[in-house]
Amino acid sequence: MKILIAAGGTGGHLFPAERLASELGGENDVFFAGYGLKKGFFGKNYRFYEILSGPLSKFWKIGFGFIQSLWVLIKERPDVVVSFGSYHVFPVVLAAKCLHKRIVLFEANTSLGKVNRFFRKSADAIGMQYPVPGARHVLPFPWKIREEQEEIFRGEKRFTILVFGGSQGAQFLNEIFLEGVPIIDAEFDFRVIHLCGKNGSEKEIKVKYEKMGIHAHVKPFAKNMHALYSISDLAIARAGASTIAELLHYEVPALLIPYPFASEDHQKKNANYFADVGAGFFMEQKMVTANSLVSQVIALKKNLKEHRQAILDYKKKQKDLKKMAFSDLVLEVASR
Repeated sequence: MKILIAAGGTGGHLFPAERLASELGGENDVFFAGYGLKKGFFGKNYRFYEILSGPLSKFWKIGFGFIQSLWVLIKERPDVVVSFGSYHVFPVVLAAKCLHKRIVLFEANTSLGKVNRFFRKSADAIGMQYPVPGARHVLPFPWKIREEQEEIFRGEKRFTILVFGGSQGAQFLNEIFLEGVPIIDAEFDFRVIHLCGKNGSEKEIKVKYEKMGIHAHVKPFAKNMHALYSISDLAIARAGASTIAELLHYEVPALLIPYPFASEDHQKKNANYFADVGAGFFMEQKMVTANSLVSQVIALKKNLKEHRQAILDYKKKQKDLKKMAFSDLVLEVASR
């Protein structure tokens, strides 16, 4: 089978696309097209086409990208086009629709984004990692799990809080959590794993923890999230799709503060789903103060066993649904 994967933009779109390619590779000819693809991101095993695109207001970019996409599709003649959403892939999927190609959409969030909604009626199948009417419920993230062990803290086990803001919006979490640290420290003993983001001041944050006498592991980001989740008791994070799925996979209760500028406020919908599961709490950023954050952290810690049990119950229910792998859904459509 010849499979075109349309992806671009943030890791929330790129990581599942990469995972799908690895599952489909070998017997199938897999290649990529989209806007914002980083050269080498998918390794040397795949070819890719950079397609110009932009928000709907940049219609000239979409028009040019549409012509590029038509050329790619006519040249490559894929059996199916798999879209991972966002404006980065709009021209590719539009061209696939015009050429009557088979189309499969993937949505990582708890509700369809703009681009996936636009092409919903044109799609042969839609795979979602969370249950949504009218879509196939497929096996969820994490699609890419690094199981390497990494020694982060030495010595005895202590209560550990994981703080991270993802690829966007880390700065607010950096500031508000550091403001709340002395209040938490007055309530119970803990240590911190703090991923401050690429724009965060790693050295400055380390110095602040040292002055407060808090044992902290501070980094801009981490490739091996498995090691961090494995030793964390609770997390404070944004509410991106992969973050939600990983917290559930690793059974880490969390306080979520959705990124308020996310498209169509989709992170708030994700966080609400997470809270409905019973896995933790969420707060809108405009309501968060150091004191309110600490109150939620204390409440989360107090009922940690109940939240973990809620996650286990959720995972058992999902397992009983006997969902198919997204790669199987793609091959099913491609072979029609």
